[in-house]
Amino acid sequence: MTFALEIIANNKPEVLERIFRTIRHRGFNVTKVSAHLLSRSELQVNVDLYGEREIHLITQQLEKLYDVNHCQLTQDLAKAANN
Repeated sequence: MTFALEIIANNKPEVLERIFRTIRHRGFNVTKVSAHLLSRSELQVNVDLYGEREIHLITQQLEKLYDVNHCQLTQDLAKAANN
């Protein structure tokens, strides 16, 4: 299953590493990523993921990260492809 996530996080050097490590440890693969600054202190990361596990497993874990302010599923790409 493929999913798209939008993550808003603090703009710190280690934040992308923490996000990707969490994604990897939960059994998902990153298929696409883009990031841009919203402000000097905030970063928006858009990530497409592939994995067989439930998506709520990764969104719940990402929201627990200290520097992540918001995480939401923006699209279930598998469902979008079928429509």
